[in-house]
Amino acid sequence: MLTVEVAGADAVAAQLAALPASVRQALRRRAAALSAELVARVKQKLSGEVLAARSGRLRDSVHQEAGEGGSGIFTRIAVGVPYAAIHEFGGTIPAHTIAARKGEALHWVAGGKDFFAPRVAHPGATIPERSYLRAALAEMEDEIVSGLRAAVAEGIAAVRD
Repeated sequence: MLTVEVAGADAVAAQLAALPASVRQALRRRAAALSAELVARVKQKLSGEVLAARSGRLRDSVHQEAGEGGSGIFTRIAVGVPYAAIHEFGGTIPAHTIAARKGEALHWVAGGKDFFAPRVAHPGATIPERSYLRAALAEMEDEIVSGLRAAVAEGIAAVRD
């Protein structure tokens, strides 16, 4: 999962707590909408733009969470498969043995032929970095910043009216 730390988060949280309800409401709406757009962009990247989808499990596990908590308004993009990070950041998989767990043998097709074995020796692999989360976030950075600024302006305007 991608983690972002904000310097001065406590100060930002205190400022958010002091905002009028209309600004908080506008920020919640805009953050949720921008988060949904970011999820769509990430899924686009996982549909062949950055990674070719085999089963679609990685793409389908991407989801958003948005709300308001003790530290203010938040939105989070989460990926729910264990191999998500190695595709985002790259890495090395050491050599290891893969054994059948739910049956007597593993099955795979290579060169149009079926193969069966109770276990296989995986030689290990180096997976290159193929950013889909950070790349989508970087592409939307200006849109996110301007969208949140517009939400604040909208909330302030609602208070003035």
